[in-house]
Amino acid sequence: MTSTSVTKVTKIIYIRNRVITIADIRKLANEVIDIYKKWKKQNKDKHVYFAIESNDQSKYESSNPAIFNEDFPLNSNRINAIEMRFAVSSDVEIEINLKHGSADYAPDNQITVRGTDRTWVEGIAKRLDEINKTFEPQNTFVNRYIYILYTVLSVSIGAFFVALLIWLFPESRISSYFDISTYTTFPANQPMLFFLLKYLVYALFGFIPTALILENIKHLWPSIEIQVGPEHILREKKNRKLILNLVLLGAIPMLIQLVYDILKTSVTNR
Repeated sequence: MTSTSVTKVTKIIYIRNRVITIADIRKLANEVIDIYKKWKKQNKDKHVYFAIESNDQSKYESSNPAIFNEDFPLNSNRINAIEMRFAVSSDVEIEINLKHGSADYAPDNQITVRGTDRTWVEGIAKRLDEINKTFEPQNTFVNRYIYILYTVLSVSIGAFFVALLIWLFPESRISSYFDISTYTTFPANQPMLFFLLKYLVYALFGFIPTALILENIKHLWPSIEIQVGPEHILREKKNRKLILNLVLLGAIPMLIQLVYDILKTSVTNR
């Protein structure tokens, strides 16, 4: 007696750096229910499933995509995760998982299509990927320029800390260490090296605070941002503008100081 094995084909679409709204979720849900309705009518083993998970750990489940049209729970809580599934016995499966945050690994934030018919799998995956590509891209500025931001913020925070120490202890010699005019030999004869060392000291002072600040800033632009829920509790949208203003407030004085030091060094070297 011989056994016949059925080969399954799996297609995975990773969802990365996207802002997902309720309209986007409805597009996916409507596509899944459309596939469900078009499947062979005589097959009784098919089923479809939709779920919403909110930030209060509540989970709402339904076999009807109308769950995404209701005011509750969508407009009462922050939505953290969305799940959609369609299956026909154990041969065919579509699974969509969306989770707010920066979880970039399976099974979060991906679309999985499985089946024994390669043409069907690739066709369905292509349709769902086309919807995925319509989602608004997330701003990746922070991740792309993380080292530049780290340098600028470290120096800015360090310079502020040193200025604070000078203000708190005016009788101390702290200010003299950061003023090249107080030196008669080295490093007075090496102004460029002096300013390089000065900014290095600033960076060392600001290293730890910057690490903490940037870690929190990165969370304001998560890889997947589900913008579903009452507007007043969408924390990322609320805080981004404030944080950017604070960063600029710290960076601009440092840049002005840097330009001043460069010009001062140029004049000194003449």
